[in-house]
Amino acid sequence: MIPIKFKRRKKVQKSINDDDNENGESSSSDSNQNPSDNGADDDQSPLHNDESSNATQSDETAVRGVLNKEIRVNDNFIKIMDVFKQYKEEDDNEEDDTDELAEANIMDLTPTSPFVKFIPFEIYKEFLESSKQYDLLIPKETQKFLKDFFSKGFKTHQEWSDALDRINVDDYSEEITKLAIKIIILTLDNFLQAFSLVHMNPLINIETLEQPFLNDYIHPCIKAALWHCAGVCYTCGEIPSINHVKRQKGDGVGFTGGLDNYQIVYAEGTRPYKVKANKEIENHCKIAKNLKNLFKEIVKKRVNSRKAIIPEIEVFGLSSFKLNLHMYVLGYSADTYYIKEVDNVTIPRDFEEMGGFRYFFEAILKWAVNPNKRLF
Repeated sequence: MIPIKFKRRKKVQKSINDDDNENGESSSSDSNQNPSDNGADDDQSPLHNDESSNATQSDETAVRGVLNKEIRVNDNFIKIMDVFKQYKEEDDNEEDDTDELAEANIMDLTPTSPFVKFIPFEIYKEFLESSKQYDLLIPKETQKFLKDFFSKGFKTHQEWSDALDRINVDDYSEEITKLAIKIIILTLDNFLQAFSLVHMNPLINIETLEQPFLNDYIHPCIKAALWHCAGVCYTCGEIPSINHVKRQKGDGVGFTGGLDNYQIVYAEGTRPYKVKANKEIENHCKIAKNLKNLFKEIVKKRVNSRKAIIPEIEVFGLSSFKLNLHMYVLGYSADTYYIKEVDNVTIPRDFEEMGGFRYFFEAILKWAVNPNKRLF
């Protein structure tokens, strides 16, 4: 694969890892200090809510201190972290191109990132083995149901509608299989209607616009999966949020229920065709940086409300680019944020490609059940 190239920004933003305190001491000296023990009164929040530069820098150090104390690091990740430090040093010496996410102290572990091509094969292979945990989230019964149902080979809307009506949920014992059936019943009909239009099918028509494409086909699947699998409330549109970088608008956002309402999902999408150059890279960087911001805001809220930090906490990103879906998680380990891909899948476009829905729904389920594992 050709490495992705990033343009060097005129002004390189300091990463959290490089922040110094006002006395010129390295922030790493504070990395294992709990901000709640910094001598402040019990009634005073250890993390600030204002947007001054001093408060922001103090918050960054406090967040790092909490995370470095609470989050465990495995041996493979330590090896990758050592490579990342070397990679950032070499990237800083590049005159023309640089890795934008590395500058933001985000280690990009997605398959096509420039950093992955820098990791020795054996180390990355070990990382991929550990990432198979996501495949284990889908029981064999669910996999078999998806394979059998979408292998029927029907060519009409009516045949598939009748097949949906014949599904008996009581025939299955796994909860995820029952959830898969519910999500398919709620969302598949939108695709069947499009396929029945033949030459006017909007998934093939090159004039399909971004919002109708996302709103009619992508967002309903994500909304149903997040709600039924994880109890996450997902909404779509041009959504601004105080949790986003510079209050950017996201195409989709997801919040946990209850009183806390943590934002743990951020999504970006494009139209299926006629996409401008570098749009995929721009969306990927935007998603990663906003996920990092969501992550920090959750930690700050939990510290301020004197709640425990959940080990191995992660937040969840989605990219819809052309007819491909990429599902990500972002977390923190060894003084560095990381983003990795849970799965990616191509969206089926007509009745000939119905078999692809087996992988489409399986990928969404893998990603959607993840928030259910994080007890926010």
